[in-house]
Amino acid sequence: MSDGISSELTNELNDQLNIAIELVNSLSEKDLEIFYSEDAGEEGPMTVRRLLHRINTHHKDHIQHIIKVRKKLGFPVSEVETNIAEIRASRAYLTSIINSLSDENINKDIEEKTDLGNLASVSAGENRYTIKRIVGHVMEMTNNRLNHIRDSIKNK
Repeated sequence: MSDGISSELTNELNDQLNIAIELVNSLSEKDLEIFYSEDAGEEGPMTVRRLLHRINTHHKDHIQHIIKVRKKLGFPVSEVETNIAEIRASRAYLTSIINSLSDENINKDIEEKTDLGNLASVSAGENRYTIKRIVGHVMEMTNNRLNHIRDSIKNK
């Protein structure tokens, strides 16, 4: 259960995230090659791409620090918290990679002749492998698994 300070920090992190998303959304693939600094470190010159990468790796490094500190404080990160974080990250990535697509691209059949994982082919004439169908499949399977969890808890 969060109290005032953790809620404050969460709000500040979310505000900064929204600012970052707005900035990064304005970038083109070509913008990623722009140099911030010509100074070549061990990884080469500092480009916008590397700056973005450093933001991500910095978060991951300090997440590990917070996990260690919580353990030392006697409040280790629970498996439930880890699962919530992983679900949020997966869903954020999924929504991010479909957000900029047009309706035409979301509904376009890529005409695969083989099944894509557990996504079995549909009847002839229907679009088989559209992004919309794949997302629908993800949502359906998520609902199924959530219902299985609910049933398991109810029947314990």
